[in-house]
Amino acid sequence: MGVCGAVFDADARKRAATGTQLAGSVQWTALDNPHRGAVADAAQRPAAVVHRTTANPTLAEPDGHGLTVLPFWAGERSPGWHDNAQAAILGMTLHTTPDDIARASLEAVVYQLAAIDETLSGMFDKPPALFAAGGVLAGSPAWAQVVADVLGRDVTLCADPQASARGSALLALASVSQVAGQALETVIEPIAQNVYHARPAFTERYAAARKRQGRAYDLLIKA
Repeated sequence: MGVCGAVFDADARKRAATGTQLAGSVQWTALDNPHRGAVADAAQRPAAVVHRTTANPTLAEPDGHGLTVLPFWAGERSPGWHDNAQAAILGMTLHTTPDDIARASLEAVVYQLAAIDETLSGMFDKPPALFAAGGVLAGSPAWAQVVADVLGRDVTLCADPQASARGSALLALASVSQVAGQALETVIEPIAQNVYHARPAFTERYAAARKRQGRAYDLLIKA
């Protein structure tokens, strides 16, 4: 995911720039090893994992796997910045399947995005409009819907294929009032491909899963 259009005041720019690093470049570098499995599948073929697990009535439900994942295979970036953080998968039983692990790992990353979104949104009187982009979301409407459900608000999917680069450029341009004779406000509006609306019942269940992840984070990462 990447920021393809937003308006930040001067105090918010640094937080926005750092906060979107996870959203723009979730690097599962530790997965490039010979011991491939469900987590590697989630990292390399997320759209396929979402399509497959969405077809499963149990996994299509929010937190249907019952697992708690700390997705820090390469340490943590935003929002905690713990370089030495390690990944963990909690709650596995003899009945846990590879798809359970893959789906839970993907959802865990979105929980991190939700934490970043809450931090940035708290700097405004009301949450700004949220625009997202990326091949994973563009190729998987079901996954884009999961993002909206976890965040608990509408997510507009951008049509711009270079949204992350565009968002970074806009943050830099936000320090000037005009760009090529145009007011900045006239050049930051992204082209919308689709809008995904949060489903309150799903958001509530994901919120409970996020709290469970938060307790595990406090115990294993902050301790």
